[in-house]
Amino acid sequence: MTQRPFPVAWFEYPERPEKEVFLFESDIVERLPPDLREPGQDVFLEIISAGGGRVRVDWQRIMREGRTHVPQQSTEIFQSRMVGRGSTLGSQDLGFFIFNSQYLKSALINIRKYIFSLVLIVGISHADVLYSIEFQYADETVLTFGIPHPRGRVTDVPIDSADGEKVLGFRVCADEWVDAITIVTNRKQSAWIGKTTKHVFEMIPPQGYEVVGITGQVGQCIDMFGVVYASNT
Repeated sequence: MTQRPFPVAWFEYPERPEKEVFLFESDIVERLPPDLREPGQDVFLEIISAGGGRVRVDWQRIMREGRTHVPQQSTEIFQSRMVGRGSTLGSQDLGFFIFNSQYLKSALINIRKYIFSLVLIVGISHADVLYSIEFQYADETVLTFGIPHPRGRVTDVPIDSADGEKVLGFRVCADEWVDAITIVTNRKQSAWIGKTTKHVFEMIPPQGYEVVGITGQVGQCIDMFGVVYASNT
């Protein structure tokens, strides 16, 4: 079957951007083309907010968890160089993925307004390439960049945020896609996760700035990667 361009349908709120939006499954189904309304179809939503936030989410996951979040930029942020070539099948730009709670305001689909807390674990889904990077917070919120692979392994890197540990950046092995990554904090550098290569890039902001998120593209794996950073003064 020919792959359709994304999106196939959309909702807009141009007159007054909403902080909370309630969507029902019937709303989504009614907007879909008739041939995509059959049960069992995979539905993905991309949410773009007035504050510049952008995130793509799995509708079935929203139905299970009852909520999702859109990052909102509250200060000027910058993007690093990108590594990887974004060349795998179905590769899509995921926009800015802000994980530092100091730089977030929450927009909520369903249930209630939500406040982010400290990152406790960064989980990496991988084999010889990276599939996803997951940020797990103390309040049980989980934000996922990429798509976990059913046959991928998951390696967790604990972050002792309560005692002042924070992510400073990443070191990345990349050529056509992202092969491996290590997380650099103010306390440690994690072991390499994935398959290391000779193409190593350091993704740490310059002095006076701090990493607040990541950006890139995801297709069959994470095939383009960069960091998002802001002034810490």
